[in-house]
Amino acid sequence: SVIGWVIGSQIAFHLARSLGKPFIQKIVSLERLEKFEKHFSEKNLFWTVVFLRMTVPVDILSYAVGLFSRMRSASYFLATLIGVIPFAFVFSYAGALPISSQIITLIEVMAFIITVSILRRAITHQKI
Repeated sequence: SVIGWVIGSQIAFHLARSLGKPFIQKIVSLERLEKFEKHFSEKNLFWTVVFLRMTVPVDILSYAVGLFSRMRSASYFLATLIGVIPFAFVFSYAGALPISSQIITLIEVMAFIITVSILRRAITHQKI
C-alpha cells in the first residue's frame, strides 16, 4: 500500500542519513564515497526520485538518497508519495483482473515506464 511504501522508505532514508555514513566508511574509503555523492545532482533530485520510484526498489533508493544527498526529509517524503501512487493504482487495478488481462496490463506498465525513463533522460540531458 502507499502508506507502507512511504513509511518504509522514510525509515530507510533516516537510518541511512543517521547511521549510514559511519558504517559505510568502515567498508568503503572516503574518497570512493565522495565519488558516489557527486552522482546525486541536487538540481533535479526531487524529480529523479519520483521517476526512479518506478524502476528502482524502494529500499535501495531510500538508502542511497539518505546516504549521498542533502535532500530534505519532507522533499523526499513528497517525491516518494508522488512516485508510488501510480504503482499502487496499477497493482490494485491489476489484482482485480483475470490472469490474461494482467499480462496485458504488465506489458502496458512496462511500456509506460520505458517511455517515462526515455523522456526523463532526454529532458535532463538537454542543454539549457
